[in-house]
Amino acid sequence: MLQHRPVVGVIACGRTVEGEPAQIVKHRYIEAIERYAEAIPLIIPSNQAHANALDVVSRVDAVVLTGSNSNIEPRHYGARLPAQAPIDQGRDRFSQALIHAAITAAKPLFGICRGLQEINVALGGTLRDLRDGELGGAHHAPADVALDDMFAFGHPVDVVAGGMLHRFAETRTLDINSVHFQAIDRLAEGLVVDAVGRDGVIEAVSASHTPAPVFAVQWHPEWRPESRPHDMAFWHYLGKAAQGRYLPAPRIGDDCMTAFETRLFINGEFVAGQGPLETVREPATGKTLAEVASASLEQVEQAVTAANGAYKDWSRRPPRERSAALLAIASAIDARLDVLAEVESRNAGKPLRFVKAAELANVADVFRFFGTAVRNMPAPAAGNYRSSTRTSLVRRDPIGVVAQIAPWNYPLLMAAWKIAPAIAAGNAVVIKPSELTPLSLLALCQIFADTLPAGVVNVVCGNGPDVGHALISHDLVRMISLTGDVRTGRAVLQAAAGPMIKRTHLELGGKAPVIVCEDADLDKVVETLREASFYNAGQDCTAACRIFAHASVAQGLTDRLQTMIGSLVYGRPEREDVEFGPLISARQRERVDGFVSRAQAEGFDVMQGAPCEPDGFFFAPTLVAAPIEAEVVQKEVFGPVVSLTQFDDVQTAVDWANASEYGLGSSVWSGRVDQAMEIANALEYGVTWINTHGVMASEMPHGGMKNSGYGSDLSMQSLIDYTQIRHLMLG
Repeated sequence: MLQHRPVVGVIACGRTVEGEPAQIVKHRYIEAIERYAEAIPLIIPSNQAHANALDVVSRVDAVVLTGSNSNIEPRHYGARLPAQAPIDQGRDRFSQALIHAAITAAKPLFGICRGLQEINVALGGTLRDLRDGELGGAHHAPADVALDDMFAFGHPVDVVAGGMLHRFAETRTLDINSVHFQAIDRLAEGLVVDAVGRDGVIEAVSASHTPAPVFAVQWHPEWRPESRPHDMAFWHYLGKAAQGRYLPAPRIGDDCMTAFETRLFINGEFVAGQGPLETVREPATGKTLAEVASASLEQVEQAVTAANGAYKDWSRRPPRERSAALLAIASAIDARLDVLAEVESRNAGKPLRFVKAAELANVADVFRFFGTAVRNMPAPAAGNYRSSTRTSLVRRDPIGVVAQIAPWNYPLLMAAWKIAPAIAAGNAVVIKPSELTPLSLLALCQIFADTLPAGVVNVVCGNGPDVGHALISHDLVRMISLTGDVRTGRAVLQAAAGPMIKRTHLELGGKAPVIVCEDADLDKVVETLREASFYNAGQDCTAACRIFAHASVAQGLTDRLQTMIGSLVYGRPEREDVEFGPLISARQRERVDGFVSRAQAEGFDVMQGAPCEPDGFFFAPTLVAAPIEAEVVQKEVFGPVVSLTQFDDVQTAVDWANASEYGLGSSVWSGRVDQAMEIANALEYGVTWINTHGVMASEMPHGGMKNSGYGSDLSMQSLIDYTQIRHLMLG
């Protein structure tokens, strides 16, 4: 039986052979891949269109970026033109696309010599020229040695303990041969140093946050692998990685801020923010995760202008092309699930296992749903409605540039709810994440860069009064979509009423009533509320936070809820047994604690779970038995706090529920379908669940009434919300 051997793609270099252009690969690479990696080499020409990169990557199990005697085009990193070697712009462009495609598709990516430099540049780092007397002195060899003889000269490097090179080569020092005319100046975010020369040149790097390994060395391990154990180890590890057997990247430490993408995303490119720094903290520890520079007002202008330019082309593309892009985004999210999930978990404080199992799957599903829905837009049938000589038909056209403001409680999911229908409909987007949780959306931007035309999606970071206001007030913005609080919603409406009236789409919070009738299945109620009330530490606009229980079952329900709360497990998000994590910030914890403290001061019964962890922004699950007029019953707490109020007749519970300023989510619990439907029909809420709570489906609309806003997320209705209907008549 033939044993399966992985396929390793190795990039070629452009050359001229007998006067004709050619693509060549050193035989040493082919031999090393066959003999030591025990894989099948596949030569990848570098003179391809960069759009082919994803297709190329889909055909291999790993990618190797080889060395070359050409330098990287200096415009990629702002250096002067190197004098020692030529440049290869075609390879530059294709290599950049190939690197991003391999990372997106979770394929192992290895770099040799020039390959290390290409990876660093592709991920946002910069290079410097190496010249005699400068860093790296005469290319690590005496100045009078000819280039062809330089490989005879070795020099020592120090290997970083615990890094990828240390783990597979099992040594702390190496003697290598390295000849290069460029070296890393600024290391790209997300890369870590694995080895450094005694002269300060970075000689090996790896990625700290990718699902498959990204590893590169500055030397040529194919030169003498038989006599150098560390070079042999390079090829052995490549072979294992191509088979899917690779070392996991070390988890980024709390004090490491280079593991996250922190740049803005404007017109298809990552750019450093030019505004004030915003400190992003990890809710589970309170420590700094990253510092993100806000967008300046000029960068907001650039983002909106880029979106407006992209809209003119994107809006004219047929639905099948937009559909293909959204489906590609969904597939890329699936491929990078582990990376995106860890960023989301650490930045928002959510249990990692739930983010992986549910939230990221839902994010991908949203793009997948709208990618198919756009090809099935509903409209009235064309016909002769006015007379036999006049034919009417309906168009649904995109609106233009959409400004979107995403919340901090579900950074990726809410962004997907906004971005997917907007771009599916043909609009272009400028979205601002919360300054508390920008990291996961910024991580998603690389997927946008790989799948969408430049400018279709732009991400600007910063606070609401400065960046947010500049964005929503821009004259080129035709629609504003916000998920936030009522106060911010009113500010959006004021901005929308400016010189150019803008369409608005608002989801502004909620206070979900849970009406438990006398014949409800109490065990099922409590089992459901374990998640529906406390998932994400209750930081959910539809959280089941306001229970109205019939007097005949109120005590039994209270007892069951108290037992459930006592058994809830909360703590660090990476723990496998955790059901919910911390609140988002110290300020939010103080706010939630204020509601509970005031309830205790008023003499209401307050029941809490186990004490919270000393570090981070944790708050214990809490049940408060209080009358209808209590503050904790009326106001949106937005934390792991549930109130319980008794009622004697169902109409009273319905009146209490409808008296709220909010109208987003609600649920009814009854053993009688007729009673449940009667109550549900009477409730003034955008979503009402019967004998369940908090369950969403991409095919069904989600939106509010009253001060909870208007407009639908999810479903075909959301796609319609991001279009404008037009009547065309032919006479």
